[in-house]
Amino acid sequence: KRFILPRFDELTKAILQFTTHHMALVRLEVIRLIPKLATRCPGIYRRRYLDQSLTFLIESASSAPPPKSRVDVRPTAFSAIGQLASAMRDEEAGGGDIMGPTVRIMKV
Repeated sequence: KRFILPRFDELTKAILQFTTHHMALVRLEVIRLIPKLATRCPGIYRRRYLDQSLTFLIESASSAPPPKSRVDVRPTAFSAIGQLASAMRDEEAGGGDIMGPTVRIMKV
């Protein structure tokens, strides 16, 4: 924990640069790392990286893999969205109930 906190922005920016990498395995690892980063520093992550990360995860979850690809990132992306939502609910870091608006939209 001591290592990552002073370098959180540097590390997060470096990881998010790989969201457009041509190899699916690299993007898969980015998907797996996003919730871990958000859990480590939820407040900073929410303010600086949530929009970009959530857009990437939603696109990954809704895009079928190319025909020649053996890697389907969709199941991991769906899981990462849930883990990210959980990380953003951290009350000590100022998190709120981000599921409330989603549930209201779905009920309408």
